[in-house]
Amino acid sequence: MSLPNLLIAGVPKAGTSTVHNYLSKHPDVFMARVKEPHYFTYKPCGWPKWAMQSMGEYQALFEGGKGFRYVGEGSTWYAYSEEAAEAIRSHLPDVKIIIMLRNPADRAYSNWTFNLAGGWEPIRDFEEALRIEDERREQRAPWHLYYFHAGLYHRQVSTYFDLFGRNRVGVFLLEDLRRDREATLADICAFLNIDPMLEEVTSSVAHNKTYIFRSRTLRRFMRSNGTLKRLLRAAAPRILWRPVRQFIVRANRHRPVALSPTLRRELLEAYRPDVVRLEALLGRSLTDVWYSDS
Repeated sequence: MSLPNLLIAGVPKAGTSTVHNYLSKHPDVFMARVKEPHYFTYKPCGWPKWAMQSMGEYQALFEGGKGFRYVGEGSTWYAYSEEAAEAIRSHLPDVKIIIMLRNPADRAYSNWTFNLAGGWEPIRDFEEALRIEDERREQRAPWHLYYFHAGLYHRQVSTYFDLFGRNRVGVFLLEDLRRDREATLADICAFLNIDPMLEEVTSSVAHNKTYIFRSRTLRRFMRSNGTLKRLLRAAAPRILWRPVRQFIVRANRHRPVALSPTLRRELLEAYRPDVVRLEALLGRSLTDVWYSDS
């Protein structure tokens, strides 16, 4: 039976794609090509709807992992879900777990811009999305709309520590990864007891960047395969279609504006009690990392 012994369990918009990409290049690690299968969130709660739903389908992700020391996958909402944590312990009692964390205010805003760009968030004002979050939770809206609540890390990390033991749960920071990529990836490898293979690091870039689209209609059109688009492709010489398409896509997107410093400070103050508890749990200062420029 092919099942993983390594999970990147969270959190969204905290560098999980970069770590997944690095580990997938490591000779001792086989990472599933399908990122975010979310099998263990779907079984107890039925979310997300696109998650893998059968054990057979899930096992098929790891068929190429024979002979590797670690076989893994990354599903960023595992950390948020206590039910998923219990299900993981039941099926994968010896698994090692990586949890990536990020300044919770910045993570929340990045999550919102990501959802906005993907068309999963109809509210185009971040403060308004925060204001209605409690209402969304009461209505059992999808978790990816819980911008503030998903950044309360103490409960998430302590659940995994309690269920799996600290020796099998490695917690790392996106800020450390950005400040010193080689050292942080080496720390991840040390946690897994594998040799760091850092020749890939110097040429690597950040993954899963977020863009805001000026026109959602135009974006849907460019991603579709409708009749009008097929006619345009047929009318344009093949050598011209690709650069024209790239120009339209690039012109229709821009990097999101920065989070308001005032709102960022307010969010960080709201997070402070949870961060203090997390500092005690991890035995390291997070205030120096997350509040130094607030």
